[in-house]
Amino acid sequence: MLLRSADQRLMCVCFSYVQSACKIFRAAEECRLDRDEEKAYVLYMKYLTVYDLIKKRPDFKQQQEFFLSVLGPTSFKKATEEAEKLSESPNPRSLYSALITYTHLADAFIQSDLQTRTTEEQ
Repeated sequence: MLLRSADQRLMCVCFSYVQSACKIFRAAEECRLDRDEEKAYVLYMKYLTVYDLIKKRPDFKQQQEFFLSVLGPTSFKKATEEAEKLSESPNPRSLYSALITYTHLADAFIQSDLQTRTTEEQ
């Protein structure tokens, strides 16, 4: 079995985050089209959180053009705009519930990312 260099391992981890971000964005778009505002908002915010984590990774900085082309040139802007529109929804209970759900998802994702980084360093 071939051992990958540290750079290749980092690139694989970043690419898996990019793939996850793309899936989250598609799911958010589907929920928006289905008029499920709460779920769409949570997914857009989750996408933006993952996007921010990806941009902070050193391997992203090395291959920025490649990763941005996979993520899509307008997905960040669209996610931001849609999340802002949904946050102005006339249904405050839906927004409150979405914020609580987003907070829990973001915390879980950050914890998972920290565990992944700790595992990679060992």
